[in-house]
Amino acid sequence: MMATMVASKNGTWKLCKGNMIAAYAKKQNTLYVLHAQLGRDQVNMVVDTTGELWHKRLCHMSQKRMQMLAGKDVLLKMKNVHLDKCADCLDDKQNRDAFHPRPPM
Repeated sequence: MMATMVASKNGTWKLCKGNMIAAYAKKQNTLYVLHAQLGRDQVNMVVDTTGELWHKRLCHMSQKRMQMLAGKDVLLKMKNVHLDKCADCLDDKQNRDAFHPRPPM
């Protein structure tokens, strides 16, 4: 059975599987905070409390913006955010060589 997501206009959404609500989220500022109930035999765990995982989950957000979110307690258990060099971000920031016009014929 496939799960379906239902969004509402008041800043909430829910994930349903049949008649059961598997998860719901409420919008806080510009992020949705997810609330999910786990089954007895399931465990979700994140060991990485550095900013690296959140940096990737938030579409390679800048360190400055992540510090702002950590200061507002949106990123739980993170007070100081320090990001190492991200290969994906560095690749995106590279400049291509300029196209030079052809000399007149």
